[in-house]
Amino acid sequence: MDNRMAEIVKTAMTPYKLNLKAGDRVLIVADTGTDPMVVNAFMAAAHALDIVPVAALGLPVPFHHAAPDQMQIDAMDSADLVHLVTSKGVIHADPCHKKQLEGKRFLASEEITVEMLRAGAATADYEYMNRLGEKIYDLLMNGKTMRVTSPEGMDWHAEIDGRPSWLCAAKVLENPGCDLFACGFPDGEAGMSPIEESIEGTIVWDTSMHQIGLLSEPIRAVIKHGRAVEITGGPEAQRLINYLEENGDDHSWIVGETSVGLNERARTTGFVREDKKLAGCMHIALGMNTDTGGKNASKTHIDGVCRHPTLYVDDTLVLKDGKIMVSI
Repeated sequence: MDNRMAEIVKTAMTPYKLNLKAGDRVLIVADTGTDPMVVNAFMAAAHALDIVPVAALGLPVPFHHAAPDQMQIDAMDSADLVHLVTSKGVIHADPCHKKQLEGKRFLASEEITVEMLRAGAATADYEYMNRLGEKIYDLLMNGKTMRVTSPEGMDWHAEIDGRPSWLCAAKVLENPGCDLFACGFPDGEAGMSPIEESIEGTIVWDTSMHQIGLLSEPIRAVIKHGRAVEITGGPEAQRLINYLEENGDDHSWIVGETSVGLNERARTTGFVREDKKLAGCMHIALGMNTDTGGKNASKTHIDGVCRHPTLYVDDTLVLKDGKIMVSI
């Protein structure tokens, strides 16, 4: 094993240590767009921890959160943990959602690269993030309203009373009210799905977005009664519109979720898997949210990252210009 592989295998052990024990079985779902070195690193990490790894390799899905191949879905039944090491996200796909409802635990690592395993968000202190995340989780869970602004012109508000929150920091937790029996890696977020029809204002994505990558200029969406009624911002905004028109449905234009990044070691990479974990950022999704406590069933779910938000939950300042104001 060369030095680089030894380095990333050590990092790859982190989520398995948090979620599995010796003798457990992990199914690593990958595709031909995944770097084979990443798959091998997770296989080796599991083996080193006396966990039984099996890889199920398929073709990439056509768009984020489309359903993986049925043979991969069938293989999930005998696993103690399903690890999605895919080139596009599939965690919100309907078959994966159904498996979670049946009690299957998932770990999402879509878009992960060798470089992500060598530095950045994957190497953070996950125990600390879980403690910090619990504070923000409680604020969201007990809040009634939220308002989000940013220097880039974002300004929207929503009602959240009665909606569940979730915490994801590489440890699969049972978040009451959410069907999302999953976490991520790299990871670090606490979020919720606001009451859809209460969401009003302007969202500005300024960092990266699924299907697009790094944004060269912000994408702005005017939101009325929870729906994006106008999207502007140049060629990348048009790419988002085209994607939703070609792959989506009527509910693909509805705001599905919002979440606070917790990871101090996360970097801006152009891959949403890491970018949306940046400490103090928020990611805001359009589309499906029935697994995160919402009521919007859609065939798509697309995340976009906002780097310097200010967030109030009721009268409590949670974020200020991209800095976490909550302490533990």
